[in-house]
Amino acid sequence: MGFAFEDETGLPVIVPPVGSNGRQVPGPAPLSLHVEPEPVTPPEAAIGDIMLKVQRFADETAEEAQQRARAVIADAQVEAATIVARARREAEDIAAQTTLPIAPDAVTNLCSAIEEFSNTNKELVDELVHLRHALAGSYSQTPVSPSPDVSVVPPLAG
Repeated sequence: MGFAFEDETGLPVIVPPVGSNGRQVPGPAPLSLHVEPEPVTPPEAAIGDIMLKVQRFADETAEEAQQRARAVIADAQVEAATIVARARREAEDIAAQTTLPIAPDAVTNLCSAIEEFSNTNKELVDELVHLRHALAGSYSQTPVSPSPDVSVVPPLAG
């Protein structure tokens, strides 16, 4: 068997062998090898395929970003809940410490200290008013808390 090329298509075909007398040797019918050319895809279809791939990629990327965002939000919520729970525990501990009953002796001592502080302040204010009167001379009627129009500085002696 041999090969030859078909005149119409230019494709190779199998031909039976030729004998010494120049005649073809009888045998099975010649086989022809026929190859279908690949169909040519129009550019519009190729562009459409590319657009579909781009859209699929964009959808997958958006879904992945949403999943990551949900994971970050979930982590933040867990962290916030942990912080709030810790703050509540600390607040409860502080509240428990401050609600302890105060001893009556401590309350009595504190009240006495406040009263003594108040009396001392009154005596200091009285002494300061007397000192101001002594320094002011003729301005003895100057109020304790002067308005901005009244001067508390005594005039220069002269």
